[in-house]
Amino acid sequence: MGVVRTVPFMAPRRMVVVDRVRAFRRASRTGATGAAGPAASEGAPAGGAEPGLRGSGDAGSSETQGAQGDSAVDGGGEGWESLITGVPDTACLVLCLEAPPDARLRLTRLASEKGQLVDCDSSGRGGATLAGRAVRERAAELGVRLGWRELSLLLATVGTDCGRLVAELEKIALYCGDRPPSQKDILLLCARTAEGDIWQLLDAVEEMRAGDAVHITRAALARGESPVALVASLASQVRMMARALERVQSGVKPGELATALGANRYWVEQSLRRARRFSLDALYGAICELAHLDRAIKTGGVDAAAGVEGFVLGLCAARASTP
Repeated sequence: MGVVRTVPFMAPRRMVVVDRVRAFRRASRTGATGAAGPAASEGAPAGGAEPGLRGSGDAGSSETQGAQGDSAVDGGGEGWESLITGVPDTACLVLCLEAPPDARLRLTRLASEKGQLVDCDSSGRGGATLAGRAVRERAAELGVRLGWRELSLLLATVGTDCGRLVAELEKIALYCGDRPPSQKDILLLCARTAEGDIWQLLDAVEEMRAGDAVHITRAALARGESPVALVASLASQVRMMARALERVQSGVKPGELATALGANRYWVEQSLRRARRFSLDALYGAICELAHLDRAIKTGGVDAAAGVEGFVLGLCAARASTP
């Protein structure tokens, strides 16, 4: 509590971050909260959690302070409720929970009344939704007219890290000026993840540009991208292509495909476009080949770079053999 009450230095507010908080989970009948040690009862800090406290004079930089058990959190006996209700106007308290809060606890209700409960999970569909909202809000502030296709491509290229996405968006805004950014602008300017490399690689395969596909693969490996990550990204994309083609051939309308698959509309649209350049048998074969390649790379049965390049060339050959 003493850290929260410390007067900020050369800043209007002081940010204090408490990591690995376990007090928002209901204690079991044995008095334990999973592996958290002693019970995290309502109104008392979770014993044994040893959370880290980070305090800073402003939101831009933080210093890490060692925390030892409960006393570092409550300042000598005061509970979590006192900590939440006793935050002065000169401080901003951020509690990073180890698990989603239990809505039945009085402490959870108190936290939602005194502050905000924010889900910052950046994985899965929820993370993509959160990242998309952050980009749209920042685009509105910058006056950038970002279409849904460009937004989806930005997410597929950069990932769901909100800070990185906003930084890339600001770079795009400076480059494009008053005109709306295009998909070519995004692919030209943004630093890509493994998924972004696969996005361009599959475009090259679709257009039967085998040399470009191999060049993209080698460039990704040369800058340190993991071959296992590339294989995993390829497998994810090829599986989506196969699923999209299966559903369309079974009678699902293309406009209903994203709902049927529970995936991003732009991703599904692009996957279906690429999948139509292959037969289902070719896509099934590619998925099986990727599974064998993944195992061979992990067990040392094949040279990783040569294995990935060989698969890419094989996929180009399959594309060329499809009318």
